[in-house]
Amino acid sequence: MTIPSGSTLVTALVSGLLLGGLFAVTALGLSLVFGVMRLVNLAHGELVVLGAYLALELSRHAGLDPLLTIPVVGGGRVAGAPPGPPPRVGTRLWGGPAPAA
Repeated sequence: MTIPSGSTLVTALVSGLLLGGLFAVTALGLSLVFGVMRLVNLAHGELVVLGAYLALELSRHAGLDPLLTIPVVGGGRVAGAPPGPPPRVGTRLWGGPAPAA
């Protein structure tokens, strides 16, 4: 067994911290939606995969560093995403819990 070089160790630490942050933000979104609306929203995983795929394609075709594409994809998702119906519309349509008055 060999000891990894300094750059390999730093890369592994940064990747681990970023992946842990991604898991934490995803879990925070799931717990927030479930805690407020009592609704399990399984679309969080799909949005995380979509963002990762867009960042991968942008880094491949534009030749950018993968870490630099994440703010571009995230910012575009926040600023340019077309708004959908409010979440309460879906719960009323499919017989979910009525909002508290």
